[in-house]
Amino acid sequence: MNTTLVVRSKQVTDANPVPVSLAPQVETAPSNSAPITSAADITLAAGERLFIQNLDTDALFVRRATGATTSLFNYVLQGGGAADDGTGGALVIDDYIGVVSFAGTTVRYNAWKA
Repeated sequence: MNTTLVVRSKQVTDANPVPVSLAPQVETAPSNSAPITSAADITLAAGERLFIQNLDTDALFVRRATGATTSLFNYVLQGGGAADDGTGGALVIDDYIGVVSFAGTTVRYNAWKA
C-alpha cells in the first residue's frame, strides 16, 4: 500500500521520500550579556524559555517560585572550575509559567529568556 503525504505543497510518496530533520532548535545568548551578580527573580510568561548558566565556582540554587535559598530549591547548578570559565552547570526551563528565583553562597550567573 502506498502512503501519500503532502509537505509544503510537494507531494511525497513512499517511492519519493523527503528526508526530515528532527534536530532541536538552538538558541544563543544575547551577545555581550553581563553576568548577574545578585539573586534577582525572573518571571516567565506562557511560551517563554529561560536559559541559565552558573558562572561562579559555588553552586547556584534555582527555585520555581520566589524565595530560593540553599535549602529551598528545585535545581542545583554546579559551580565551575574558575569564575566565568564556562564549566558551571546550565539549565533550560521551558515548561513553567511564573517566578524563578536564585540563591547561593555567592551568586554569579547568566540568564536569558527566549
